[in-house]
Amino acid sequence: MDLTKLKYFTTAAECGNFSETARRLYTSQPNISKQISSLETEINAKLFFRDRHSVRLTRAGEFLYRQTKDLPAELDRIFETARAMARGDTGDLTIGVLAGQRLGTDVIRRFQRFTALYPDLRFTLERAGFSELMSSLDALRFDMILTFSFDVPERDDL
Repeated sequence: MDLTKLKYFTTAAECGNFSETARRLYTSQPNISKQISSLETEINAKLFFRDRHSVRLTRAGEFLYRQTKDLPAELDRIFETARAMARGDTGDLTIGVLAGQRLGTDVIRRFQRFTALYPDLRFTLERAGFSELMSSLDALRFDMILTFSFDVPERDDL
């Protein structure tokens, strides 16, 4: 089964006729009928009772609709999240902050702008001593650290 058939099926179940389904999905009514018939053949079950102006779900159709009605929207969300991850717009970022170091308003404003630009990117701030910051950065426990600029030796790998 492909996603197009599933989307056509769930939309037809909601609309109650293939013409309205076609209008909503920007396709033709014969295409909707063809895809629904193909789905019925594929799963070997009649999904709709059809008359001249409307369709209603059979018992098998009602079951399939209840089980799949949220899948098209959920798959859209999943695909958008995957695209965002590929762009680097989502995920988790763990930032180590030097214990006792005060985060100034400039830094806080930058975090606020950052989270507005990347709302699906979650970040966590964790306080630690300098040696723990460095070892955690090396061990990839922290994605980045905030410390005094003179504390961190220049390294090509950072």
